[in-house]
Amino acid sequence: MEYAKNDYIEDLIAADHDDMRRYVRLVEIFCLISILLSLLALVAMSSHYAGVNAKSIAIRKVFGGTIESETSRGVLTYMSWIGISLLIAIPLAVLVSERFLQNYAEHITGYWWIFVVAALLTVLLSLASVLWQTLKAAKTNPAVELKKE
Repeated sequence: MEYAKNDYIEDLIAADHDDMRRYVRLVEIFCLISILLSLLALVAMSSHYAGVNAKSIAIRKVFGGTIESETSRGVLTYMSWIGISLLIAIPLAVLVSERFLQNYAEHITGYWWIFVVAALLTVLLSLASVLWQTLKAAKTNPAVELKKE
């Protein structure tokens, strides 16, 4: 004869949701991995951007450009592309997520700020990575950079 298990209701509910907690933890880990991969891609893109523009930075430095002016030019150009992409991506992400969430019986509201926070983090990380790479390219000797070809 099997007897009923006597536990507190909170323990029974927690035991009932253990599988879902493990699943959510797995999704969180995959989200963290995807964020780290996107950050690495962001650093790679800014490195490529600075490498492509290294020769033009060297030419501008020969004609009187300073490290500060070339760094600010590179950062402003790259950040303008980030701004344009965010102006397209944020409304599109909100629209797609609204359409996706309409299929569920229970809806969440006020989630748009998540996209804004993600955009701000993207801007800060983009600024840091492109500033680092562009400053490194601007500090190189123009003669060395122009002799590479």
